[in-house]
Amino acid sequence: MTARDVHQTVYSPAFAKRGIRRFCTESALEDKARGVTMRRSPARRERGQVFVIAAILIVPLVAVAGLAVDLGYAYLSVRDAQNAADAAAMAGAIEMLQADWTEADVTTAVESAAAQNGVDVAEDLECCAFQDTDGDGRSDQITVTVTRPALLFFLRVIGVDSLTAQRSATTSVRHAAAGPLCPWGLVARGSENPEGDVHWGFETGKVYLLKVDNGLQDNGNFHGMRVGGGGVSVYRSTIEAGCTADTFGIYSEGDEIYVDTQPGNLGAATRDGLNTLYDYERTDGIYDSQGYGYCDVDFTETADPVVGVPLAGEQWEPPRSGCGTDAAGLGRIVLVPIIASLPNGSSDPAQIVGVAAAYVAGWDRTGPPSDTRVHVVFMEHAVFDPRWLSGESDNPLSPLRPVLTQ
Repeated sequence: MTARDVHQTVYSPAFAKRGIRRFCTESALEDKARGVTMRRSPARRERGQVFVIAAILIVPLVAVAGLAVDLGYAYLSVRDAQNAADAAAMAGAIEMLQADWTEADVTTAVESAAAQNGVDVAEDLECCAFQDTDGDGRSDQITVTVTRPALLFFLRVIGVDSLTAQRSATTSVRHAAAGPLCPWGLVARGSENPEGDVHWGFETGKVYLLKVDNGLQDNGNFHGMRVGGGGVSVYRSTIEAGCTADTFGIYSEGDEIYVDTQPGNLGAATRDGLNTLYDYERTDGIYDSQGYGYCDVDFTETADPVVGVPLAGEQWEPPRSGCGTDAAGLGRIVLVPIIASLPNGSSDPAQIVGVAAAYVAGWDRTGPPSDTRVHVVFMEHAVFDPRWLSGESDNPLSPLRPVLTQ
């Protein structure tokens, strides 16, 4: 073997690896004999610690996650209970709109609405707390309480067996401050309307002239008001639609309203609009023998009916069946504006002092169209379609609406 061969053997990679392994093995044997122990690397020690910490934290982490899940279900139960209470209380208030309601009727309506929302009426419904808030001897407020159990999963592990959500809702029957108006304005009655008189000098159960004719011409285009815009076409369409908010919007106490700008007395448009609106009285089977007059109020027109002076010989009776409102909400009860005064011209506004519920007692169907008059009877605690109403008022001539107060 030459020197070069020795060099290659000694310093070849294979020889070097074998030498290193032999050295390490011999060193390890010597250390073991001397009682020396090799230490593990820091990285290996840290991996072991992470496993221990994770094992310790897994329980609280799962507990926190479980708490979040269960509390989420509890929150949903709170919302569910509140929604059910709101719906049940509102159903009770709607029943209280009826003139002849009883507490038993209201309770039945509340229970029915609660059951429709999945409430166990026997176990989870507290009905009903009635209250008279305006001191008139008639309850106008109702409170309903609903209890709903919450689903639990993880909290049972730590001994929490159940959670319940209890929520209450209070609804009231209030007079509305705003609604869709018919295009006629009636002036508050001056000296007979003392300050603070919420009736503006009018009496319920008496017939008043709302829309005047050519012979009784008064400033303000015969009391025709610009509701939804001016002109004969809009005026007639307003009447034909039953003066509903879908078509012409909502007016409120304190708003201003203008005289209709269309020249003339709008008599023909008034007659045509009312004939169309109440055509169901003529076409419905039970009304055929009476024609349009089935829902009219009997009265004798012998006084000077200027600007709402009561007519002599008035006879007011409760509306016949089907006259208050029909299935489409186009009944004889309409809303009209009570105004502070008639303006001097079409460019001047009139202030609305109140929104009044009026029963259309009748209108002239014969004679020259220019002589068409509209007669109404004002009503206290009247019921109009609540969809078109808003706000609250102390005016007893405005219609009632259910209000969710808390």
